[in-house]
Amino acid sequence: MVLTPPPTAPAATSTAWRTYSSKTVHITVQYPPGWSLGPNTPISMDNFNHQYEGGSIIPMGGAEIDVVSTHYSGKLGDLIKTQTMGDAIGATSAVAAGGVSCTEVVYSASYAPGYPSSNVAVYCPDAANGLLYEIFLSYRAGDAKSSQNLATLAQFLARVQFGAQ
Repeated sequence: MVLTPPPTAPAATSTAWRTYSSKTVHITVQYPPGWSLGPNTPISMDNFNHQYEGGSIIPMGGAEIDVVSTHYSGKLGDLIKTQTMGDAIGATSAVAAGGVSCTEVVYSASYAPGYPSSNVAVYCPDAANGLLYEIFLSYRAGDAKSSQNLATLAQFLARVQFGAQ
């Protein structure tokens, strides 16, 4: 009789989303495994370890989510027009994020010649505190992982908590 050792279990990988709270932005976010917090904006995270091409271009396969909050009392439509000026808007729709009604804008932009990007901006007002939360997903246009990036954003929006201290 020959005894064979049991197969070695694969190394455990974390599938748990990590949590980050910002007193500056007044928000708690969760981000997925394989993503890391970056030095940009009040909250910036990406899945490519901040290894931009040419110093500022998101690589193919990479995606970035940025979060900011601002005191804003104007018309949201005016802000969206200003921020997307010159960009090709694909769709605008209502979405929910952290239990809040928000406006989602899908648009294309080119931040450098020959490097078009696909973007989703989600604007979430917090009238009680006079804040507007802005969440931006950016990735390279034509990226094979675009549906995965959009699914990650949807999960991110479902987990966000506004007004966190």
